[in-house]
Amino acid sequence: MAYVEGVVEMERRERTLQQTEEELRKNADIAVDEATLYRILVPVW
Repeated sequence: MAYVEGVVEMERRERTLQQTEEELRKNADIAVDEATLYRILVPVW
């Protein structure tokens, strides 16, 4: 019984995280500053 309760709780948490992610993605406003982007050092191997 404890196993089943644990699975149900894990699924509930996962569902909550998915809903939170969806809300964050809907409300996200992403802007890229190209000047800053081109100043990022990229490692060379």
